[in-house]
Amino acid sequence: MIRLPSQADFDLKKIADSGQCFRLIPAQPPRETELFSLLQNKGMAMQSYRLPVKDRVFFLGQDGEGRVYMDCSDEDFEEIWSPYFDLDRDYRAIREGVDSKKDPFLAQALESGKGIRILRQDPWECLVTFVISQRKNIPAIQKAVEGLAQEGGDLLTFDGEGRPIYRFPTPREVHAFSEDSFKRIRLGYREKYIRRLADDLAQVPGILESFRDLPDPDLMDRLLSFYGVGIKIASCVALFAYGRLDLAPIDVWMERVSRDYYGGKMDLAAYSPHAGLIQQYLFYHIRLIQGALPRPKERQEGRSD
Repeated sequence: MIRLPSQADFDLKKIADSGQCFRLIPAQPPRETELFSLLQNKGMAMQSYRLPVKDRVFFLGQDGEGRVYMDCSDEDFEEIWSPYFDLDRDYRAIREGVDSKKDPFLAQALESGKGIRILRQDPWECLVTFVISQRKNIPAIQKAVEGLAQEGGDLLTFDGEGRPIYRFPTPREVHAFSEDSFKRIRLGYREKYIRRLADDLAQVPGILESFRDLPDPDLMDRLLSFYGVGIKIASCVALFAYGRLDLAPIDVWMERVSRDYYGGKMDLAAYSPHAGLIQQYLFYHIRLIQGALPRPKERQEGRSD
């Protein structure tokens, strides 16, 4: 069990609600985990989540004072989960380095989005999930993503309520899907994009990993070369899979921010090299104040900052 002390810039609920990952969802841990013991035997009040990444399932929780509990080994924490949650980056320093004195909306967004971190997701899974995300709400996206995993991925484990958790399928496995498989998942018009992506990437295993060292413009060019991938999806993948914090996806929510608060002239490039992170704070805040997200509960006094 890994225990992280309370800090302002790690809020599991905000990360889960931030629209960057669709498999980090609330779940009870299995009985055999130490996290289950904390929740059940010791009666600790905590919101717990499950997160499948490749062939691992990660159960983690956060208590009311902000302490984070991760049910994993020291080795997995260092090799997988610390990089995944970008724990070596000082998000507080980034926030405090932004001059928002003349921008009250940004100041509010930096405060309300405090706790969000940019995840380092698997590029293939991230690419597929954001292709699926077109014109779908988050519950519908999650249902489709879980449908893909159930249809083509191995059963990894069960959560504490007996719900199965599946590995996300590889391009080759999706390429092998039958017509009935796609019918069960119900991707609609997005099916043709997922089929083509799987077909193309199954022929060149590992190509997405080879993009990691490309400069931002070259990475975007390669992502945009895939069928069904436009600038918004490519920017999401660059930010949420490759950790390119200067690339800022613009969707209808961000267009609304620009129109309603910046007279249509929002300039995220002014926040380089962290434009993508600033976008994420703004994205979270506009959805929060317009009712697309529930108001977060305040942490108890005594939380370290």
